[in-house]
Amino acid sequence: MYSKTLKESGLKDKEAIVYDILLEHGTLPVLDIIKKSGLKRGIVYKTLYDLQDKGLASQLTIKKKFHFRAEHPFKLSELVEDQLKEAQNHQLTLQTYLPQLISAFKTTDNKPGVKIYEGINGIKEVYNDTLKEGKEIWAILQTSEVEPKVYDWLSHTYGKKRAEANIWAKVIAAEDSKTKTYASKNEVEKRETKVVPKEKFPIGIEVDIYGSKV
Repeated sequence: MYSKTLKESGLKDKEAIVYDILLEHGTLPVLDIIKKSGLKRGIVYKTLYDLQDKGLASQLTIKKKFHFRAEHPFKLSELVEDQLKEAQNHQLTLQTYLPQLISAFKTTDNKPGVKIYEGINGIKEVYNDTLKEGKEIWAILQTSEVEPKVYDWLSHTYGKKRAEANIWAKVIAAEDSKTKTYASKNEVEKRETKVVPKEKFPIGIEVDIYGSKV
């Protein structure tokens, strides 16, 4: 009946189910709680003891059988307050040590290594990384070999961002049907393009060098 509300108040799934049963039915023997919850015996016992530790359930013996009953729901408010305090402490700790963690990440990230990107989104991620690096880009490519969707994105989105960031690119491009148009945008897109004969320099892939990355 109130399981969803109880979960949103900080209880775990099974805790919410069992506490909801106790709220609805009052004092119950463990066997009845097992039947009503549909949970396994061991899980029900563990959940009941967890609720007991949180002050939300209490145990009593009636006719030599273990029974449990719900304690006042106001205890939930105290639990939420405790969780908020704990979260604030975590946040304070993170704020204190975040600069050191970032420094450690940068140190590790600059070490030689290989990272694999897949698909069009992966290609875009690599290009966006050149913007984050902010250093001059050296590239070898053949424009007609670039995937059409990527080429369109490079022409209308990435190129503008790179130019706005004042990041220059020096490119060697194998001549094809698109190189003339590509080279005509050199000044606008802050690029120097050297066109070479396709027959002598067949380039089937693109290679980009920026900062310490290839």
